[in-house]
Amino acid sequence: MQILKHPLFNVNELCSNLQKLKKYRETLPLMEIQSHKIPVNIHKTPSTTKEITRAYYFSLIEHLKRILQNPIISSKLYFGPGIYSETCEEFWHGNIWAESPLFGQSKIETNRGNFACGDFIPIL
Repeated sequence: MQILKHPLFNVNELCSNLQKLKKYRETLPLMEIQSHKIPVNIHKTPSTTKEITRAYYFSLIEHLKRILQNPIISSKLYFGPGIYSETCEEFWHGNIWAESPLFGQSKIETNRGNFACGDFIPIL
């Protein structure tokens, strides 16, 4: 609805030719939807429920690759050590991130001094 109500939205710019629309779709960088069959627990379900159904998903690796290759998104990602903060507003402001063995360091250096892992680092 936000797109339709946007002041720059112009209904006359929509493609009305189905064949042309299909060609446009082929040029979009869409991720492949994958599926596999999964069993369904038919207890406490309607009698019409099938015992096997399909689960649809995107590849997690493909999704992460797209995020990391997108310069608009990747420039905003944080890969540094954890930062302890009074208000945890970001994922790296807590123990889970800071205690990760990926960093191999127990402290970070800032212009306000050295802080060991577990110390409180004020965020101004």
